[in-house]
Amino acid sequence: MRSVASLEDEFEYLAQLEKMKSTWSKAVDYLTVLEAKQKKCAFAYTHQYFVAGMASTQRQESVNFQVKANLVNNSTLTHLLMGFESFESRAALRMVKASLSTKLLTLSADPMIDGALRALTDYAGTLLKEESTLSLSYICHEVADQNECTTFVVSHKDHPTRSRTVKLNSDTATCTCRKAVWHGIVCWHILCVL
Repeated sequence: MRSVASLEDEFEYLAQLEKMKSTWSKAVDYLTVLEAKQKKCAFAYTHQYFVAGMASTQRQESVNFQVKANLVNNSTLTHLLMGFESFESRAALRMVKASLSTKLLTLSADPMIDGALRALTDYAGTLLKEESTLSLSYICHEVADQNECTTFVVSHKDHPTRSRTVKLNSDTATCTCRKAVWHGIVCWHILCVL
């Protein structure tokens, strides 16, 4: 199911889901339940939203862990609530420490991304540096220039038949890989064009 749920194309996802239903007749009820929730969990529907790279319910799993850690046979509701408050205060303290530590300036040898690194956290800066390095393995070709929007085809040097399309305006850039939407970091395809 995971490989089907990770398909990007909606029509391919629906076709594979139907194929699963016909292949595993005993699992039809379960697949029907998942199908009712597909707009919330299937990549074909969620790929257009920013999710910071998360593909699961990590926050809820953290809450479930906290419940299990503070729940014993003779726990009172007060004891459980105190456990949650303690968890929330520790999480808030970790966020403050992380925020302070990421304010440090990290510069790169690449003059194109130096300005961006000054405004990003250390983690985001590291991701941007990685994307910049990956962009060196790609080539781009301009295919259209219409209405202040220039379109490029970007492909890997070793795999020229597999490509992504980048549209570049005067103030925005979009890529069909949608990494900027999902993770909030410019992809190597856009960096290659720039």
